[in-house]
Amino acid sequence: MDLWTKNYVRHRVGMRPVSGMRKHPSNRPRIRPKPRRGNSLCRLLGLIFLTALAASGCRSKGDDPCSSTEGCIENGLCAKLQGRCMAVVQHHCRASKVCRNEGRCSNVDGRCIAKDHHDCQRLSKVCIESGHCHASGGRCVARESTDCRTAHERIRDADRVWKEVPLCAGLGHCKPIGGRCQSGSDTDCARSFICREWGRCRAMRGTCLAREDSDCRRSRACKELGACRAKMGKCVRG
Repeated sequence: MDLWTKNYVRHRVGMRPVSGMRKHPSNRPRIRPKPRRGNSLCRLLGLIFLTALAASGCRSKGDDPCSSTEGCIENGLCAKLQGRCMAVVQHHCRASKVCRNEGRCSNVDGRCIAKDHHDCQRLSKVCIESGHCHASGGRCVARESTDCRTAHERIRDADRVWKEVPLCAGLGHCKPIGGRCQSGSDTDCARSFICREWGRCRAMRGTCLAREDSDCRRSRACKELGACRAKMGKCVRG
């Protein structure tokens, strides 16, 4: 055993080197580096994953039978998984009609639901149109009176011209009841646009309706269109 080798062994076991040896790098024994087990393991796992992916028969979006169905367009159920159409990624929900119209924009357990207030208020028109601004039980609901006061709806006036009016000031839907903006009292209706225009001044079944002829006679519908008699919640002629 040469001197370099002896000193290397002594160094490994914690012994002092033998003196008298020339310190020249060419005299040092070449030690082959040990292979990195972590890199080999990563390559092996990557190979297994790619093999499994190929064997699973993955198909492109255009080949998925669910991607062209009504369930995909309406409800975000765009990918076939476990034998049925499901929402698999967030984009499936956010591109669907239930996101735009109802705020169900988050993918949870294969379906689209309203997960938080962001879904209802930022990603959907359900808050500004219906006052459903808060997520509860997977859907958007009206929880506060301000939700109903800030939301807007379109309605025709007595001249048959479409007007955009607030839900509360326009339709008398001022109270969040059962998750929806509804008419909570006759006062809500009496102050509304729909009372002045169409004589629907009394709260009934969550909305404003014409209950008596006197409601109709005070409206523009009576003065300009002759609709002065209350019938089935509306002001009619005759």
